[in-house]
Amino acid sequence: MTETYQGWWDVPAHLLTKTALGELEFPRTCEGRKPDAFVEARDWRDRKALFALFDVRECPPTAASAAQLDTAQRRRVKTRACQDCGARCQQPLTTVGEHPVPARLCPACRHIALLRREQTRFAEHRARIAADVAAVLTGPPAVLLQLDLHEPPRTERGSRRPVTAARIQVADLDGTTLLDLTLRLVGPRAKWVPDGAIDKAEGLPRVREAIAGKRLVVWSADEVIELCKLDPDCEHPSPRFDVAWAWPCTRDCDPEWLTATRAKASTVEVRRVAAEWRGEVDPQTRLLVRSLPPGTPDRLALLIHRIATTDPADKEAR
Repeated sequence: MTETYQGWWDVPAHLLTKTALGELEFPRTCEGRKPDAFVEARDWRDRKALFALFDVRECPPTAASAAQLDTAQRRRVKTRACQDCGARCQQPLTTVGEHPVPARLCPACRHIALLRREQTRFAEHRARIAADVAAVLTGPPAVLLQLDLHEPPRTERGSRRPVTAARIQVADLDGTTLLDLTLRLVGPRAKWVPDGAIDKAEGLPRVREAIAGKRLVVWSADEVIELCKLDPDCEHPSPRFDVAWAWPCTRDCDPEWLTATRAKASTVEVRRVAAEWRGEVDPQTRLLVRSLPPGTPDRLALLIHRIATTDPADKEAR
């Protein structure tokens, strides 16, 4: 079965497109060969496309003579020498960077340059993220909310069983516990219900009282959506259309608008801003690494205080 790669970062060096084979210093041809693999990527119009790849080791040289290749090389505008490390590459090099110093780089130097560019993009937004989170600590009354669903073991066939309970924890912004209870979502005789679980009708009024009139600070907005499902009488607005805290900082928008919209949000989702505040970029894919959830409300409180007190100039922060 022909393999399909999910991005250019996954493609081994010996697999090239038909165009790349023809642009080699000593070009090769894939005429008459079936593709050895495919890669899903975006084309020059930024549309998703599937590109055929061929094993350069199995592709024969073209009919071009050495004299023809030498003449063609002299006419080339593109260089094969990396302007950073000086490597003499077999393929023509692409330009990386904008004014005032664009450069033609080998694949390794290009990857490093693009990694640095992504890191710089997130570093530029770190101070604004810290200010937005700090405003939560000094703004309207707010509490931390964590909702964890209790899922029983799967069946022998691997099917999921219905959720039997939901643990709801509410804490103040310093992490002090205000409420910690487990709601039973099934009948009293059902299996796999945690000890100490109470009836939903008994526990939900206590939850409503704990969060009444408060902004909810959560790791994921899904926790508030789940709470609204459990309690149709919950007066807290659903965060389905409240996307300011999930808006990527690298996406074009007015920073002042984003800050103002976040200040008015009834639900503060920390998941996205935590990852962007960290600014950790995957060294292979150059994508933002997802931040792991802290796990408990007091740990979430510690995280938001660390974000809020960030000094952008301090690179030795612990």
